[in-house]
Amino acid sequence: MQAAPTNNIIGKPFVQLTSVDSTNNYAMGRVQKGLATHGEAYFAWEQTKGKGQREKQWLSTRGENIILSIVLDTSAFFLHKQFFLSMAAALSARDLFNKYTTNKALIKWPNDIYFGDRKAGGILLENIIQGDAWRFAVVSRQRSRTASARPAAANAEPLLRAAVGVDPVPRARDRCPSARCSTR
Repeated sequence: MQAAPTNNIIGKPFVQLTSVDSTNNYAMGRVQKGLATHGEAYFAWEQTKGKGQREKQWLSTRGENIILSIVLDTSAFFLHKQFFLSMAAALSARDLFNKYTTNKALIKWPNDIYFGDRKAGGILLENIIQGDAWRFAVVSRQRSRTASARPAAANAEPLLRAAVGVDPVPRARDRCPSARCSTR
């Protein structure tokens, strides 16, 4: 087993993309080209061909969802422990949602976040495995602000600030001034 990466910070660097087919595709492409490092986070204001499990799509209109993919160097971990990363991603997403909403978020294992009986977000975990070594994982989170998550929509701005470390309101208005993309 190798030593853990020296950069243990998640979200550094933090890259904002105006529009992308999929943050997951973008992150995986950088990993495969050898350009990504542990902890890099890719946030998109718009996603045109987002990925879900079993080839489902997660489409996102500009300013309506939180779309984030994080690159993790998993080379120090055993290959048979992959589900522990999935559990950690789901638990951290649920905990972050619960911190900023009045409703209690629940996990539908292994990858869906629910508010009440409605799906409010999802987690996609893709791995790069070479031989018997787990090299990288890309953890993607999508948080819906659409009809399926209306109870939490009023609290989405602080959630976005916490998730990505930026104030989304000025940037979202600059990129999408129409009422359809309103952040309020």
